[in-house]
Amino acid sequence: MDWDAPPATYAAAAAAYLTVLTRLEASGGARRAGLAAADAAVGRLRHPPSAGGGGEAGGRPRFGAPDLMAVVGWKRARAQPRPRLVALAASNADSAVAAAAAAAFEALDGAPSEGGGGLPPPRALRAAVDALCVLAGVGPATASAVLAAVTPAVPFMSDEAAAVAPATRTRPRAYTTARYLVLAAALGDKADELNAAAAAGGSKGRAGGGWTAQTVERALWAAAHAAEVGVDLGGKGGGVAGDAPAVTPSAASPAASAPAGGRTDAPGGKRRRQPAATPAAAAAASSPPPAKRRLAATAATAAVASASDPPPVRRSTRKRAT
Repeated sequence: MDWDAPPATYAAAAAAYLTVLTRLEASGGARRAGLAAADAAVGRLRHPPSAGGGGEAGGRPRFGAPDLMAVVGWKRARAQPRPRLVALAASNADSAVAAAAAAAFEALDGAPSEGGGGLPPPRALRAAVDALCVLAGVGPATASAVLAAVTPAVPFMSDEAAAVAPATRTRPRAYTTARYLVLAAALGDKADELNAAAAAGGSKGRAGGGWTAQTVERALWAAAHAAEVGVDLGGKGGGVAGDAPAVTPSAASPAASAPAGGRTDAPGGKRRRQPAATPAAAAAASSPPPAKRRLAATAATAAVASASDPPPVRRSTRKRAT
């Protein structure tokens, strides 16, 4: 999907996120195994800070080692797998993870949401990333995954988004804090742009507002994989180049479309051979009613003779529906 795609295309991509994610797990083999469950598990970590809510870091629940490994598992299935980093992340003590997470969340919770798309200011986002990067196996990309898991406005540092955003797409790939801040700011600005377009058009729903830097990143990720899993994002939003058409059942009637001596679809998706017409059958079909048989004997004989050769058997070239 192009960065300048119409708002309706962004909305279609955001709405297709879970569908793309589920289909990608089904078709992606071992690399994508558990993607849907991991996404759901990370979603349960989302707890925006509540004023005076107790707990740690401005009312957020404690974030420990099991939570970090849930995020790492999600990142492994959704992005490029790095087994070495997974092993390193697992080596962190629960207390160390909790302390780093508390410091990161405090940096975010103490800052106003003054950036685009509801983002905290760059200095607060940098402080939060740096606080998490003291942990083994946690770099800026994994830190962004942790922050995205618990903070609705903060985006994940995905390759799919970086490949489309004008501020990062022409640069060599780099997983640094500076590059993440550039990408996050671009996603936040796009969220503001989509929200402004929706307000001007009087639309409602995701197509008409409620965009954050995180939802823009999810839309770009879904669009990048939509064609791969047969999800059509075209519709009325201008389309996405390379998208495969939506998969729909065949509406053709087997009885109407099958040629004589060909094949038709039987219940259960099996194919059965249709018998070719025989001379006797052709003669019976061409014979007049009994009352007029003697008057039409000559015509009946001619009809039998003309039908004595069965039509050639044609094999269907259609592939079995799956």
